[in-house]
Amino acid sequence: MTDDELRRLLAEAHGGDDPPPFAPPRRAPRPRRWLPAVAFVAAAAAAAAWIVLRPRRPPPQVADVRLPRVTYPLDFLLDVPGADLLRTTPRFDAKEAWP
Repeated sequence: MTDDELRRLLAEAHGGDDPPPFAPPRRAPRPRRWLPAVAFVAAAAAAAAWIVLRPRRPPPQVADVRLPRVTYPLDFLLDVPGADLLRTTPRFDAKEAWP
């Protein structure tokens, strides 16, 4: 069987076939571009109403709590000789520096 014979047989077998009827295409729904804007405005209005209408509570009273000073057995190792020099800014007077 050659290609020409195969084409002829296929044409005879499918000669009377009609394509199925197609319905006209429907229009795609348009995107709702205003929906995010409406959602944003509604959220902003709800946030503003919550800020304005929420009950005002006074700030909580803070108790004056003093913690005890804790000393550890090895705290003496943290004492540096001349620590008072490290806590202040050195001053140099020009009159006393030069004889």
